[in-house]
Amino acid sequence: MLEMIFALLWGSLLVGFVLSIGWHACLGLWVSLGSRLRRVEDASHRGVPVPPALQPVVSALITLGFRRLGEKHTPVKGVPGPHITWVFVDPEGTTEAEVVPFGKAAFLGMDTAFADDAVVETTYPAGEHIDEPCFRSHTVTSSVEAAYRHHLAQVADFAGAHGAPCRIDSMADSLRVEAMYRGRHVLRKFRRFIVRDVVNIALCVYGLIAVAMLLLPVAREGLSPALLIPRLDRLTRALVPMVVVYVANGAISQIGSRRDTTRPGAREGA
Repeated sequence: MLEMIFALLWGSLLVGFVLSIGWHACLGLWVSLGSRLRRVEDASHRGVPVPPALQPVVSALITLGFRRLGEKHTPVKGVPGPHITWVFVDPEGTTEAEVVPFGKAAFLGMDTAFADDAVVETTYPAGEHIDEPCFRSHTVTSSVEAAYRHHLAQVADFAGAHGAPCRIDSMADSLRVEAMYRGRHVLRKFRRFIVRDVVNIALCVYGLIAVAMLLLPVAREGLSPALLIPRLDRLTRALVPMVVVYVANGAISQIGSRRDTTRPGAREGA
């Protein structure tokens, strides 16, 4: 009896693990692909206070001369939460800084747009490393100040080919740049996450095929420890490659989010 209970619990864990990978991958893919058409709203009238976890980043921005422009709300159907973004603009009025919760801390994205829809982006403390003719996205992990210095250097470099950056004087300007960014660059920005989720969906399909091939015959022949335990053992071994690829896929994605061009020894533009 105990063997049967253990086998059923172990089988439930294996099936739950496979389904969990597929569910989270599908949700992530839906959010990433939907970001291009998602409409962002001006939420400045709500007067949402900055959460305490975001205050250190906000204080650093204010010290650098940024002023608070307003707040945005990004509706994401099926994903709970207010999804508020706090928006700031630098003294020159050309670099927009957006602050959002990032776990228990804050995520900062600085963006400067040009008249030809080119964009320079710098994020802190995680993000992408993209160098394309009309879209440059770098990550700085050391400090907000270092991120802003790096961003200004990239803007100056882009200005030679794209002209003077656009001004951000109001939330209307911010929303206009947001719509352009989502239409032109956001899928490139999320490419790493899209690839990760597609791989995980493929892993889920592999796992479900293994579950169907090894456990469905047991359901037809009748549940018993003598039939179920050997098949669970085979299923466990069949899922080992899936677990290895899943862990490696997540590790590669995490490492990519911390690639910092400004670190000593890093090659600019790599």
